[in-house]
Amino acid sequence: MPPRSTGCFQCRKRKIRCDEARPGCERCAKHGVPCPGYRREKGGLEFEDQTTMTVNKAQKSYGVKASLVSRGSSGRFTTDVTTFNATRQAFQTWSLMLPPKQFLGAAANQMQLYNTWLSIYMPVTCGSRGMHFDYLREAIALAETEPALRDGLNTLALVQVGHAHNEQRFLAASVPSYGKALASLAYAVSKATSVRDNTVLAAASLLVVCEFYEKIRTEGMGWFGHVEGVQQLLLSRGPDSLDTDLSLMLYCNARHGSLARSYLLRKADSYDSPEWRAAAFRAPMHDWSTQLFDMTIQVPRLLQRSDELDCNSPHILDQIKGLLSACESLEADLRSWLHVLHDSMALLSLPPYREANVDSFKTFASLVTDRTMTTAYRFESFMSGYIHVQYWVAMHYLRSTIKDLRELRQSLDASYHFELVLDSEIDEYAFNLCHSIPSFVDPSTGTQGHIGIFLPLAIVSMHFRSRQRWNWCLWALDVKDHVFTMGLSQPHVEEKALPVKLVRPRSGLTPFSDNANAEGTEFESSISPDVNSISPNENMTFTLDDFADVDLSVDWGGQLPGFASAVRGVPPKGAESNVVELSGDACDV
Repeated sequence: MPPRSTGCFQCRKRKIRCDEARPGCERCAKHGVPCPGYRREKGGLEFEDQTTMTVNKAQKSYGVKASLVSRGSSGRFTTDVTTFNATRQAFQTWSLMLPPKQFLGAAANQMQLYNTWLSIYMPVTCGSRGMHFDYLREAIALAETEPALRDGLNTLALVQVGHAHNEQRFLAASVPSYGKALASLAYAVSKATSVRDNTVLAAASLLVVCEFYEKIRTEGMGWFGHVEGVQQLLLSRGPDSLDTDLSLMLYCNARHGSLARSYLLRKADSYDSPEWRAAAFRAPMHDWSTQLFDMTIQVPRLLQRSDELDCNSPHILDQIKGLLSACESLEADLRSWLHVLHDSMALLSLPPYREANVDSFKTFASLVTDRTMTTAYRFESFMSGYIHVQYWVAMHYLRSTIKDLRELRQSLDASYHFELVLDSEIDEYAFNLCHSIPSFVDPSTGTQGHIGIFLPLAIVSMHFRSRQRWNWCLWALDVKDHVFTMGLSQPHVEEKALPVKLVRPRSGLTPFSDNANAEGTEFESSISPDVNSISPNENMTFTLDDFADVDLSVDWGGQLPGFASAVRGVPPKGAESNVVELSGDACDV
C-alpha cells in the first residue's frame, strides 16, 4: 500500500509534489493561490484561532484599525504595520518611564518590562522563587526563540503594567498582542511535535491567565476552554513524559485551574489518577500544597459520584455505603494534614492566622464599604493563606456531601445511626473563606492574590444564596464589584459550557409552579422565601458561580434560580434591601 501523502490539499488535488512548508506551501504561493493547509498530523492538537474575534474587539474598544495577523497568498502569517507600530510604541513608552540617563536596547527594555510585570504579578511574601512561580522565569528565558511564548508574555506584561501605571497605550497594545498570541499558539499546536514541547505548554498556560483580564479576554472559548486546552496537551503526552523541572512545574501550576474548574462542574478532575498524582511528587520542590493537592484533587470525583446516585437502583444502599466510606477516609486525611501543618507552625511560634479588625486591612477597607464582616484573617504569607483556603474549599464540599449522604442513607435504612453534620459547620467553612479575602486584596499578594479570590468568592456566593443569608449575599456582591482593581474580573462562562445536569437541586432551590411569572425580574416582598428567579435571554452569559448548583435538567418553567436576582431584587419577606430592577445582557456575580 503506497504511503499516505502528507502534502497540502491543493497539491494533492493537482497531483504535484508539495514542499510542505508551514503554515502554507511555496508551490501554492508560486501559482498565486492560497494554500488550504494540511491534514492534522497524527498526535497533533488544535487550538481555536480567535484572531478575528480579538481584532474586532480591539476595533470596538479603541476605535482604531487593529488587525494584526493575516495570511498572505502563501498562507504564512504576516503582521501588519499597525500591530508592529502599536507594540513598538508601547515599548518606546516603557523606555521613557525608565530612570533618566539609562540608555538600554530594545531587548533590555523588554526584559525590564517583564521583570516589572513579575514584581506586580507575584506575591511579595512568596519571594521571587518557588515551584508555583519559577516556571514564569523559565518561560521568559525561552521566549526569544519561541513566538507563541513571546507573544503571550508580551500580552500579559503589557496589560498588567498598563493597569498598574494607568498607561492606556500599553492597554491598547495588549489587545492586538493577545490576538497575535492566539494565532501563534494555533500554529504551534498544529504540529505533532507540540505534544511534548514544553514551550507550547507554557504558552498555553499563559493564555489561561489572559482570560482573567477584562481588556483582553475573548468571547469564544474563554477560561474553561483554555484550561481544557492545557489539559489536552498534558493528557496527550502522559505523566511519564514530565521528565524536566519545567514540565513538572507547568503541570503543578495547571492543576490549580483544573481543580477550580472541576469543583464548579462537579466532575472528576482529569489529573485524578494514581499516575498523575504521583507525578506531582517528582517536582523539583515540595511544599505543604503538594500533599494537599494530592488529596483535594480527589474531591470532585466524589461529588460526581454523589450526583450520579440513582435512588431507584437495587444496589443504592451499597453504593451510598461505599461512597460514604471514601468521603470519610479523605476527610480524615485532610484533617490529619491540617493538624500536622499547625503543629509545624507552632514549633516556629507561628499561629495559622491572626484575627484582626477588618479596618486594619487598609486596601480592602478602602474598597469595600459593607461591614457585614467586621474581622478578617491575617496570614503569615500568601502561600499560608492560599493552602488554608484550599483546605476550607475542599472541606466545604466534602462535609456537605457527607451530610447529604448520611441523611439519604438514613432515609433508606431506619436502623442506620449517624453523627449529624450541622449546618453551622458548613457555614463556618464559608465564613472562613470570607475572612481570608481581605488578605488577598493586599498589594503584597500581587495579581495572584486577586486570582486567589475567584473560587472562594464563587463558593460563598452560592452558599449564602442557598442559605438565604441575603446580607452576606450583598456583601459578596460588594466585594466582587470593588476589590478587583488590577484589571481583573471573574471569568465568564457561557451557559452552553455548563453540563446538562450539575447537581441535584439544593435546599432553597425549588422548581416554580405553573403560575409563576416567567418574565419578572422584579421581586415583591410577598414572594415565597424559596422562590427567587431570573429570566435569562438567549445572549446572556454567566459568571462561574451563577448556576453551579442548579439542576439544568429540571423544567424550571422558563426561569432559572439566580443569585443576581436574589441579591439585586427584593429578598424574601424580612430581608433587608429594597426592590432593584435587573437590567443588562449579562448576569455577573
